[in-house]
Amino acid sequence: MDDAKVAEWKTADESTRKRTFSAVKVRLHIEKLDAPLPINEERYGRLSTFSIHAIPDSMPQAHNPRGQAVTFPAFQTAGFLLALNEIAIPMGFIALYASILLDMKDETRTVFRDISRLLIQSIGRGAGRFV
Repeated sequence: MDDAKVAEWKTADESTRKRTFSAVKVRLHIEKLDAPLPINEERYGRLSTFSIHAIPDSMPQAHNPRGQAVTFPAFQTAGFLLALNEIAIPMGFIALYASILLDMKDETRTVFRDISRLLIQSIGRGAGRFV
């Protein structure tokens, strides 16, 4: 969305990249540009409570039949499906905008757009509305 910032990111050393281009700083810059975001702030907050960050009325990592939180790495089918569903949202966003960013031919962009729409329509309720 900002060619100058992308160029700056590409040429920055690692410590500058970490300091200047943290996830929150990039998100805030994108918001200033009024550009589309694949995951809004509310959804991001809810996802973090499902996975790792505890709050008083939630239990992270409680994706098992007992609804009991675990503090060790353990495969949980419901957690896997939640993660798979949530990964699909930014992947659809990336596929849509990568074709533009990479300046692909119009017919290729159309294919990417159609696949992005199909992916977003195929996932669980509450997906972003950017395609």
